[in-house]
Amino acid sequence: SGLGYETMRVLAMRGAHVIGIARTQDKADKACATIDGETTPMFLDLAEWDSVVRCAEGIRAMDIPLDGLITNAGIMALPELELVNGLEKQFAVNHLGHFILINQLRDQVLAAPQGRFVMLSSRAHRRAENGIEFDNLDGSQHYDPWNAYGVSKLANALCARQLAMQISDTDVPGFSRLCTCWRRSQAMNDACLFCRIVRGEIPSTRVYENDLVLAFLDIGPVVKGHTLVIPKAHYDPITDTPDDVLAGVMAVVKRIARAQVDALGADGVNIHQSNGAVAGQVIPHVHFHVIPRYKDDGHSWNWRALNYQGPDEMESLAARLRPMVG
Repeated sequence: SGLGYETMRVLAMRGAHVIGIARTQDKADKACATIDGETTPMFLDLAEWDSVVRCAEGIRAMDIPLDGLITNAGIMALPELELVNGLEKQFAVNHLGHFILINQLRDQVLAAPQGRFVMLSSRAHRRAENGIEFDNLDGSQHYDPWNAYGVSKLANALCARQLAMQISDTDVPGFSRLCTCWRRSQAMNDACLFCRIVRGEIPSTRVYENDLVLAFLDIGPVVKGHTLVIPKAHYDPITDTPDDVLAGVMAVVKRIARAQVDALGADGVNIHQSNGAVAGQVIPHVHFHVIPRYKDDGHSWNWRALNYQGPDEMESLAARLRPMVG
């Protein structure tokens, strides 16, 4: 499911032989069976390092070079401290599990004419405000779910940087046969209301859905017909959400807005999106509110407009934004 499945689908569609790895053989078999193209299902559990080694041994036994190794699996923001081999679980799974897999298959990737390592991190590494606290890898001194996740993502980024330095004298771009590993975070899904709605564990009044996007009525509408549109995969915040996912979500937002006008007779539509608690976000899963508006619906945003001191202040702010926007 998620990023790993979509990566496998697209690469297989473009002619790659994909070794699709899931947390169980059954899940790998089922995922690969839905793919049009050449796939080989295998399994490992990143929390069980012996299984990582066994999976790598199986891949090495195929006696083929690996043109790419993508390590994108992970768990996110476990609400309670959990340990794996005496270490905080997110660090053990998101970083060390992948670290073992990469080192087990390193020679196979480097043996390919254009081998490539792809290690997935995110801007969440910024949540590791104190860096990697090596004296607190077991979380015994303190534990915060998002800080621990950030530490694991920082470790991913640093591992990628160090690996790049170590193989800088080799040829490593390109792919044709790919080993990809994914794992959907059960802990993340269990903690996320919207993920549970996607899975059908919590009832919802669905308005529209496709393979990537779900739209359903808000149970506490600002105006009746108020609809929430979400990606089915878990992304948060919007700044870490892939552009193609957002494009798919916004296409559905447009369809819902059109339906509210055409079917409900709305005079207008508000489209609202918040990121972060300070901005009013309650559910940490990217979502858009599509709200039908009527002339006498009684709702007001109470927008409080401020004033700039002048053109110089505006230009100063714009100058800071432009380089980051690119």
